Amino acid sequence: MRRAYLKKLNLQDDFEIIIKIDVEGNELKVLNELVNVDYFNRVSTIYFEHDVNNVNAKKILNFMRKNKFSIHHIKDSASQDQYNIFAKRKVSQLIFK
Repeated sequence: MRRAYLKKLNLQDDFEIIIKIDVEGNELKVLNELVNVDYFNRVSTIYFEHDVNNVNAKKILNFMRKNKFSIHHIKDSASQDQYNIFAKRKVSQLIFK
């Protein structure tokens, strides 16, 4: 996903944003682009699949914590190494324009 596309989205200023990321191991790239768009401070929830064998696994979780997301793991019963991650920020931590 390109930052230019994200910036073109016409999002209203008065609601929370929920994002699902499904990019087969490129989550950190998407997150690093996402943090640079104006509305990132309104993202309340990010949901994605997390593979503990991903070379960026710790960086992804650190990114979430750094940006004030609490992390909730939901075990994928079909896999030993994969979890679904539900990352949530409190509404009071969001910045609306």
